Amino acid sequence: MLKTLKKSKKKKDIDEHLLYILKNTTPYQRMVWLKKTLDFWKTLKRKERVGN
Repeated sequence: MLKTLKKSKKKKDIDEHLLYILKNTTPYQRMVWLKKTLDFWKTLKRKERVGN
């Protein structure tokens, strides 16, 4: 994934925050972050369904 981002020629296609995360975190840390993010969105969706 990091190689794909670096190959992108257009400056607007590169997310500097994403590059920082990819360079400065381990795969395990990224998976933990992804799990927390998915749990957050699942909880948000459940709250929307209950509220309707």
